[in-house]
Amino acid sequence: APISYTWSFLSGPVAASISAPNAATTNLTGLTMAGIYTFNLAAVDNVGNSGNSVLTVTVLNVAGVGSYINLKNARYY
Repeated sequence: APISYTWSFLSGPVAASISAPNAATTNLTGLTMAGIYTFNLAAVDNVGNSGNSVLTVTVLNVAGVGSYINLKNARYY
């Protein structure tokens, strides 16, 4: 099982914030412009095996102050 996680912002129309960049689940804020945002999740287990997955979030319309996404139940491929 992975024991360490690192979320990072890769690209997007504006910089997004990652509330807990070293947790298995996190929240994204600051998606205040429509567009495509990409994030990377890297994981390393207790014997040094590692992997990463790129998550793409498409914001079609921003209807309020500061879009918010909870990644608790997201699936990564």
